[in-house]
Amino acid sequence: MLIKELETFYSLEQINGLIKPFEKNLIKVNISKQQMQEAKDIAKKRNLPKGDALHAIIARDSEAILVSRDKHFQKLKDFCIVVKPEEII
Repeated sequence: MLIKELETFYSLEQINGLIKPFEKNLIKVNISKQQMQEAKDIAKKRNLPKGDALHAIIARDSEAILVSRDKHFQKLKDFCIVVKPEEII
């Protein structure tokens, strides 16, 4: 899902260049139908992109921290911990 989202802005070569240095630290997670439905509901209620809602739900369910500068995630802080990249360095 992340790669598909990035493909709207970057070439696959650029994406691979961004991801490659972190490859050993990445964990692939599966998305359930329940998570997809919850994301659709939240996105509709909060007027947010479904993908952003889904990222927050995945972070919550994975007990992960969501790192992003995207302002939409400020509306999802009740689902997961959201920080900007410079806040974790």
